[in-house]
Amino acid sequence: GGGPASAGAVKSKSRRRRKRVHVVIEIGNTSKRVADTKFSMMTYLRPVHIKYSGMKRPSGFTSSLNKSSVVKKVEFNINPSYSKPTLTLLKPSSQQYGYTLERALNFRFPCFATIYLDEKKIGRKLPPAKLEYWTRFRAHKQRVVLSFEYSPTPARRSSSPSSGRRESNRSRGKRGMKPVVY
Repeated sequence: GGGPASAGAVKSKSRRRRKRVHVVIEIGNTSKRVADTKFSMMTYLRPVHIKYSGMKRPSGFTSSLNKSSVVKKVEFNINPSYSKPTLTLLKPSSQQYGYTLERALNFRFPCFATIYLDEKKIGRKLPPAKLEYWTRFRAHKQRVVLSFEYSPTPARRSSSPSSGRRESNRSRGKRGMKPVVY
């Protein structure tokens, strides 16, 4: 019958669904006065921690894995009304700060960052995460957690027409990551 063995199987399946990867991203800016009213502000973005919950670290990952390697590309945009980014970086531009963009201006400015994670390193393809950051006249930083379900094989999609409920689930899946600022 439906004894303890079946209950264990159900528990095991639900645990597999809870495997998650958390990538902690630090975004911030440095600031240095370069003229009477002008500041040189460098906006930076760098992964600072990767955590796997409900699972062992995937094969090929070591505790000394370069955290920046989970990031495939970063786009900085200091004029969000334009769709074209100000700068696209495929690798970190600074050993200390990671991905950087520097401007000397006499006002605060938006520096929105779009982060593309490497699907081979994180176990699944995800849409890019968009972070809206505004520079400050003093050095500042904050951390954001990108959290998502780990799935080493891509989910299959049905080619049949979708009902309203399935459409809702599909659009929910496209969001992928929910940044949490702390």
